[in-house]
Amino acid sequence: MLEEKKNFISLALFNLRKSVPSEFARLPRSLDDLEYWKATEFREFLLYTAIRILCSDKIFNTHNDLASKLLIEFVQNYACIYGSKFVSYNVHSLIHLPFFVNLHGPLDHFSAFKYENYLQTIKKSMKCCRFPLAEILNKVLASEGEELKTPLNNNLSLIESFKVDKKLSNFRFTFFKKITLRSNNYTLCCDNVKDRCIILENEDIVMIQNIYKLNSKNDSTIKLSVVKFLTVNNLFLQPVPSKLLGVFSVKTDHISNVYDISINNVIFKSFFVKLSNNEAIVISLCHSM
Repeated sequence: MLEEKKNFISLALFNLRKSVPSEFARLPRSLDDLEYWKATEFREFLLYTAIRILCSDKIFNTHNDLASKLLIEFVQNYACIYGSKFVSYNVHSLIHLPFFVNLHGPLDHFSAFKYENYLQTIKKSMKCCRFPLAEILNKVLASEGEELKTPLNNNLSLIESFKVDKKLSNFRFTFFKKITLRSNNYTLCCDNVKDRCIILENEDIVMIQNIYKLNSKNDSTIKLSVVKFLTVNNLFLQPVPSKLLGVFSVKTDHISNVYDISINNVIFKSFFVKLSNNEAIVISLCHSM
């Protein structure tokens, strides 16, 4: 029975690989590879399957007691689930997370994962050991790109990097295949479904169709052409309605006409996981890079 459940979870993780946004450094792997998982893989599993309440800007405070109750219950039953030899200080520390979330806000506000994740970039930038700090600095400065050192306007200064679509661009418009936002490192793309689903400041859930700007000195706002999902429901109701956690069920065959928004309207990027021909799950990202 346990082996069946393990295989079921592993298959579900494998099926998620095609839907994982670019913000995740690693794709999900089988539970058979658990001993080889990296910290970012454990973070993905934890934040998006197990501890969502404490990551939500909306309910981390109002439902803090519920999160505390659930974590205490988990720790109390941990030995029965995994074996007493695995009950460690780190496991016990889980029951203190709600207290620190009350002090500092949602978990990602004081997470150290972003520093761990950047170590890979630093390691790859080193080719010799004679002047490591100077080499790292030079590589980081070079990676910023010449295009971004003299941004054309305030809107482009919001972008960390971008890739122009030369086939669509013309003297009136510049179209982008992909852009990465400077504020949160969200990668937005119009030709890959894993990087197209976003949530706007008015809480609309939309899919990106095009990314462009007008080639004008008077108006160079970067805009997104999008379609909106018109039917949005809770995926589950217990222990709290899923919408409060940024988890939604949407009808993919009930969408609006294409309309344009400003890049400033983007609040969250999301997982987009197809369940069937006309239904999908949308899960807002609750961590930054």
